[in-house]
Amino acid sequence: MPGIKTYVGIWLGLVVATIMEVVTRSLPGAVSLLALTILLISSAKAIFIALYYQHLRFESWRLAVLPIAAIVGIALLAISSAFSMAMGG
Repeated sequence: MPGIKTYVGIWLGLVVATIMEVVTRSLPGAVSLLALTILLISSAKAIFIALYYQHLRFESWRLAVLPIAAIVGIALLAISSAFSMAMGG
């Protein structure tokens, strides 16, 4: 099991990723590209939370792969939806 340093490091990484999301939102540019960037950052955060705070990293790989695959699948669906909206479809 990880120690307090690991959890604090993950927490700091999540804080930095949240700040990156806020800064990305305030940037000028194509909305679909900004949404894609924020979605990728959010997906990475969700995977780290699942792996460390829900202790999936220490379970068998079969149990850990299901929620992570769901996160990736939802992210891919959201990305395709954003591109579809950006192209007027």
